[in-house]
Amino acid sequence: MYAALPLPLCAKGLSVAHISFHATPGTLPALNFPISIFYFLSLSLSLSLFFYLPHMIPYIRDQYNREFTQERYQVFLNDLHSQFDHVPGFRIAETPVFIPSSLKNKIFDACYQISDVITRADFRQLSEPSLTDQYRVPNEDAHTTFLQMDFGLCEGVHGEITPKLIEVQGFPSLYFYQHFVAGLYRKHFNIPTEVSHLFNGFTPESYVELLKNIIVGNEDPAEVVLIDIEPFKQNTQIDFHATRRVLGMHVACVTDLYKKGNK
Repeated sequence: MYAALPLPLCAKGLSVAHISFHATPGTLPALNFPISIFYFLSLSLSLSLFFYLPHMIPYIRDQYNREFTQERYQVFLNDLHSQFDHVPGFRIAETPVFIPSSLKNKIFDACYQISDVITRADFRQLSEPSLTDQYRVPNEDAHTTFLQMDFGLCEGVHGEITPKLIEVQGFPSLYFYQHFVAGLYRKHFNIPTEVSHLFNGFTPESYVELLKNIIVGNEDPAEVVLIDIEPFKQNTQIDFHATRRVLGMHVACVTDLYKKGNK
C-alpha cells in the first residue's frame, strides 16, 4: 500500500516533507486506533529537512509533474476556496508526495514504539509529576481520545529517507480539512487508485462515520459544540468550516459560553 501526501513542487525534486499521522480510537496497540496518513500541507514551517526524493514512487511522481500546470492548480485552489467561502492563511501544496510502503512501514513502526510507551499501565503515574495543579482538569480520561504524531522526513546516513519525530499531540488537528482536500486532489489531478490517504481498510465513508461516532455519538449534532479560542481567527480555521459542514455541529469561541443555572 502506498500513501499520498502533499508536498510543494520544488526545482530538481528538492523538497521539504512534514507529515502527520492521525489516530482515533482503534489502531494503536491497546488503543485500537485507525492510523491514517493524511495530507499535511505546506502550512508547516517547522523542523523538516531538505532532501532529494528519488525513491518516492518515481513513475507516479513523473506522471504528476508532466501533467501539472499552474492553471490546473489554480482551478483546484478556486474549488477549495469556494467550498467554504474562505481562503486559508497558509500556502497549499501543489502536489501530494507519494510514499512507498517501505517508508510507510518505518513511520508506522515509530508510531507503534511511541504508542507502546503511552499505553503502558504505569504511564499516567510516570507522567504525573510533569503537571502542576493549574493544568489539571476534572473527569480526565484514562488516555487521550485522539493522538497525532508529526514526523519530518530526513536524509539518513546512507542517503535513505528516515522519519524523525517532531511532536506528539493529544488533540485532533485538520482531520476533516485534510480528508476533504485529499478528495479535491483526486478531483483535479490524476491520482492513481493504488495510492490512498487512508489505511486499515478505511473508506472515505467509514472514516467520516468513525469520527462522527466519536465526536457526536448518539447526541443531537445541534447540541455538540467545537470550542476554541477565537476559532475564526485561527490560521487553520478551514478545518472548523469542514467539521461543521460534515457533522452539522456548532463552532464557538470559549468567550461565547455563559452559565445559566446549572447549564
